[in-house]
Amino acid sequence: MTIYWLRCDICEKSKPVSECRLPGTNTPVWVCASCYTLLSLERFCQGVWRVLEGEGKATVKKERLRELEELLEMLE
Repeated sequence: MTIYWLRCDICEKSKPVSECRLPGTNTPVWVCASCYTLLSLERFCQGVWRVLEGEGKATVKKERLRELEELLEMLE
């Protein structure tokens, strides 16, 4: 992975960034480590929710997902 000092396409701050491909597309974006972590955590939360819905456990695990979403909001 090559690191460049450019403007992050998400937070728009000049930071060390690396090239990242948007999920489902081949579009390159420049993302700093902080924004990449937030995107990864958000994808993780969405993935957990889809799995739980598929297993019929969404109501049981809803509180844990809420905790993860609150953590994501605090990190933003």
